[in-house]
Amino acid sequence: MIKKILVAVVVIVVLLIGLVVWAFSGRDPLQQYLSQRAEKTSLTLESVFNTNANTYLLVCPGADKQKLNRYVSGDIEPPKEGSNTLVTVTQGKGTAYEYKRDAIDFCVNASDPIRVAHGSMVLNFTQPDQSSRWVLDNG
Repeated sequence: MIKKILVAVVVIVVLLIGLVVWAFSGRDPLQQYLSQRAEKTSLTLESVFNTNANTYLLVCPGADKQKLNRYVSGDIEPPKEGSNTLVTVTQGKGTAYEYKRDAIDFCVNASDPIRVAHGSMVLNFTQPDQSSRWVLDNG
């Protein structure tokens, strides 16, 4: 009887640990920040990502990989249609965060498919027409 209870407790603990890991693993800093806001917000990437990155790249579909590689070392691919990518650059090395454009969109009215943003630059995001989609104001 005690053995069955012990097995049940171990199974429950393992399931709870798995649930906690699952709940927090899919959230990156920008998604988490925006999910706590409503309709309109301003942010700096250095305050959201809290990294030592000195440069951030906002990369849209159609970006030239050779041009992208001028800014960052490593194998960063331009995003596919329907996605966009934010790359944090620390000492030339990049970490890419890919977003579906129907959730977070850096590319509406973008003048260039690769834009450099410094950490202290203020970026304005809005949620158009009561949607859950966040759009960067590129105007």
